[in-house]
Amino acid sequence: MTSWTYSGNLMDFYGLPSWPTCIYRTGDKWPTYQDVGWAWREPRETRPVYDKKLQDAWDMLHIDIYSFLDSMDVNWSTIDPVRFAEKKESEGESPIYLWIGVLPGSLSFGRAQDAASGCQKILRTAGFPDIEVSFRESFFHKSKGPRLFKDDGDVLDIINGMVDIRNPFTPSLGVQIAPEDESSHEGTGALYFRESEASGRILLLTTRHVALPPSRPSSRLYFRKDPGSGQRDNIIILSDKAYKKAADTMLETLEAQQSRIRRSESFVKAIGEPTEGESPENIEKRKLGYTSISGARRIIKDVNKCQNEIKSWEPPENRVIGNVIYSPPFLSQATSNVLYLGGRFSHAQGVVSLDELCYSNQQDPEGTNHFMVFKQGTATGTTIGWMAGIKSVIRHHDVTGSRRTSMEVAVHSRHDDGPFSAPGDSGSIVVDGRGRIVGMIFGDSGLGTKKFADLTYITPYAWLEERIRKAFPDSLLYPTKQVEDWM
Repeated sequence: MTSWTYSGNLMDFYGLPSWPTCIYRTGDKWPTYQDVGWAWREPRETRPVYDKKLQDAWDMLHIDIYSFLDSMDVNWSTIDPVRFAEKKESEGESPIYLWIGVLPGSLSFGRAQDAASGCQKILRTAGFPDIEVSFRESFFHKSKGPRLFKDDGDVLDIINGMVDIRNPFTPSLGVQIAPEDESSHEGTGALYFRESEASGRILLLTTRHVALPPSRPSSRLYFRKDPGSGQRDNIIILSDKAYKKAADTMLETLEAQQSRIRRSESFVKAIGEPTEGESPENIEKRKLGYTSISGARRIIKDVNKCQNEIKSWEPPENRVIGNVIYSPPFLSQATSNVLYLGGRFSHAQGVVSLDELCYSNQQDPEGTNHFMVFKQGTATGTTIGWMAGIKSVIRHHDVTGSRRTSMEVAVHSRHDDGPFSAPGDSGSIVVDGRGRIVGMIFGDSGLGTKKFADLTYITPYAWLEERIRKAFPDSLLYPTKQVEDWM
């Protein structure tokens, strides 16, 4: 049972998306609410660590750290090398911390002190006397055939908001998917592949736990060599919840535009009929009123057209876009490596190598050595983040009580841009500022009582590509030109 005797338990990580509870933290004392009061608390954020010496030692050092934690029976979930900073500060980052997540209620203040002391002893022996340690309560989560609309909305679509309305029904990257037989278990499609130059079959990449939910055995290879026979594990575009949300957005848009017409008609009526010699100001106002009415009617016409096109989509069986072929990773028949970012579509092309991912010298617009990345996902839409410079250590706890440890790459949320991901974004592809593919989201960490993630974890695409080649040696990323021809 946790005993709260650490004074910074509620203040240390205020401002992070899930506002995790701090059990214990080494290093300098940070202000608490007793010092400054709740009204003056400053929100904090995590920052990535770029330290060549620690990067080179981490492959062995992380094993010593988690083995020691296991020896103390600490039920840890993640070990993340991070720095902390107040959101309003572009500089003034904290020393490097090993930010260790533990299952809520499993670690007391006293045991956390002992565990932190042991971790620091290991760090000093390895030549890192200045690295601090902090424990927080946190979970690791595996975030979980119709003809699709074209995904190249014209300028007028962008101006009047139709791109946002049509996007859920397009085959752009970030397409919202779910298993047909468990449609509440939603996730995101990552990348499209063509099986080979000679094949017409298109494959969609996502995470296993999106394609085959936790109710299915996770330790077995799933490989359906002949998709035409036997029972299929179908994948649908849009879960029932996502379909309803998209349909409701259309209704809300219609109501808003009808209200806009009524207001504009009243505005024009107040100006009165055109008269000889009236002021140029009235002429311009009347013109603006009629333009507003015309624009609203155009949007209503376009939304009504969309509604008619998706009427048949409501039954899940009419939203099937393919079936599971191979897992892990999952590939489903489906089309278009186009990413919807902030009101426009961008092509995903090229791959960030593992070396560049670990030893990046990219800078953000502020000139800081940060590797900026983007994603479009089911739950949080388009978001911006920073790639971590050093891998995190993840402890997977499954329902049977077994444990598995892996190293993954984390993404930090950026300043006030909001959380990088939330449940439902699993399977989203992450790209850099040049449109190159960085990796695929498969999980996140946070307190669990909040909706959003403090850190997001991705599987590097360069690593995934090697494994895809083993199962589909002739596969290639689906060409954008062929996508346009197909649509």
